[in-house]
Amino acid sequence: MAILPSTTAPPVQSHASFNRLCVVLLGLSACIASLALYALPIARPILVVDDFQITFRSWTWLAAWENLWVPANEHAMPLGRISTAVLVTLAQGRPTAYLALCGWHGPLALVLGMILVGLFVGRERGNAFFGLLAMALFGVSTVYQQAVYWFSSSFSILALDTFLLALLAAQSAVKTGRRWPLALSFLGCALAPGWFAIGILAGPLCSLYFFAALCESRGSADERGAFSISRLQFPWDYLKAVVPLFGSVAFLAVSLPLTARTIMHLHHYGDETAVEAFKPSIGLLYSCRAVVDHLAWGTIGVSELICPQPWVWAAFGVLMVVASVWMWLAPRKSLVVLGAGAIGASYLLVYSARAEWQYEKMAWWSRYHLLPQLGLVFLIVGGLRVPRRLGPSEPGSRVTFRQCILLCIVIGLLLLLQAPRGILAHVRLLEEEDKASDFISTLPGGRRVSWRDAEIHAEQMRAFRRIEAVDALCREHHISVEDAMRALAPISIPQDAAGDPQKENNWQFLRGSDQPREKSDEDIRGLLEPAVSD
Repeated sequence: MAILPSTTAPPVQSHASFNRLCVVLLGLSACIASLALYALPIARPILVVDDFQITFRSWTWLAAWENLWVPANEHAMPLGRISTAVLVTLAQGRPTAYLALCGWHGPLALVLGMILVGLFVGRERGNAFFGLLAMALFGVSTVYQQAVYWFSSSFSILALDTFLLALLAAQSAVKTGRRWPLALSFLGCALAPGWFAIGILAGPLCSLYFFAALCESRGSADERGAFSISRLQFPWDYLKAVVPLFGSVAFLAVSLPLTARTIMHLHHYGDETAVEAFKPSIGLLYSCRAVVDHLAWGTIGVSELICPQPWVWAAFGVLMVVASVWMWLAPRKSLVVLGAGAIGASYLLVYSARAEWQYEKMAWWSRYHLLPQLGLVFLIVGGLRVPRRLGPSEPGSRVTFRQCILLCIVIGLLLLLQAPRGILAHVRLLEEEDKASDFISTLPGGRRVSWRDAEIHAEQMRAFRRIEAVDALCREHHISVEDAMRALAPISIPQDAAGDPQKENNWQFLRGSDQPREKSDEDIRGLLEPAVSD
């Protein structure tokens, strides 16, 4: 009797392919929603104060190399110097093209971070649904919007991306027991601070995750994870767990001899050193307040909320009780522990270093909430359980149709909730009648708003076109950038770094002639005057 071929394999393969397609489309939708929130700064980017200084230090590859270990404020950022030089190269030395590229710098770094978050959480929970949910909760947000649209702060997202790569390597080391992922985790933790100072937490947090993951006994997605330190094998598990921490130590060992003197005596510390200005007691106070004022409300789009002092401690106490119960019942305690550690360590480090500022003044400094928001996502998704009516969520199960619908709803709601804050960051409400302008709009009800950043963008582009015209004359008349800077009066650009302590004159955007000829300052001014006075 002939044996007929099986016809069950193709449908299984078809279902698997369709499921992968759904996962890709949902992830793509979350990324598009994130980019939509930052459409205004992408379309009309601007440079603000510190951006000019960072740019000038890497405007040529020679400058980038000479300033490789020159700190930008507290940040020793050799990788940031190199990446800025790459942007300048892509822009072919044209300030107008460079400004356009800067608009994409933070948003694309955020999209990369979303993908890495989705991979890490999906592997940790064993189900793509949780990874996609984490992507949306983290990336479709404006709680940390300054870190995205402000070029100087966008390096913190690249530091976070590198931390996530180190975390994925640590995760692989935990799951496989191999040594090479542990070496990659060490490397990632050593590189993360090279973008931005907050990257120094990569090592401690990866080690925290390593310890927590080794202590955890993992059951199904709906069971409370068992957690016991007795599962650690002494001394090998302890030694493996601290390897990422030594990555951060290695960066400090290399960078501090080169940068400590500058960082220790920065302008904004006044008569104090950086060590004297670092006040953990005030940092702890500010951290508790930030958890209540910003992180707790940030997911639903509320920002710059300052809770009265007597009430903030009651709210903080309630949040701590809820978080403790959530952690106790969590199916993946390693994620919850990692999330709590990221929130606490990031806020404590940042606010201790900023203790000389009043908390109320820092209420709108949303860049400080980037890593805490990631920690909040880890905390939420690590303890989340999916109702059975939405389909199975056990490790290895596929994303169901109902879960796809839920994810679409979550992405849409986040976009709607976060969009107002994303728009208001770039406009100014006009209280009185103002002169007519291309950048003033009237809202329903008669309220008028000024599109502040769009107006600054237009003014900066006009200044950059003048600089490009001067640069063309410099090449035509064989004038070096040094001679042009000496002969010309500083050019004013909105939001530039002309004030203390930078005192930049903005002609550093020039590249000048590669074959300069000696000329007097008067001759140089005469040759460049047509473009300067345009």
